[in-house]
Amino acid sequence: MAAVNLLRTRLAVQWTLNSLADEVYLSRSQLALSFAATVGMSPMAYLRQDAGATDSVPAGLHGPVDRDAPAAALVGRRRPRY
Repeated sequence: MAAVNLLRTRLAVQWTLNSLADEVYLSRSQLALSFAATVGMSPMAYLRQDAGATDSVPAGLHGPVDRDAPAAALVGRRRPRY
């Protein structure tokens, strides 16, 4: 899936659901549905899981989340990992 490839290869991008959907030419809802069907979780959950491998998830992440906030900031990613 193109969205997974983008999330894995463009780590320095501060992804939002809107920006990821724009990159793969889908609506936010269609991206969320197809991503979940392929990967088994939402794009933002995928980013949280990936960041959780080396960074801790901020406590505020479990509360309301601003959909337009950069996804990398939401998961605590401060630097690209290569």
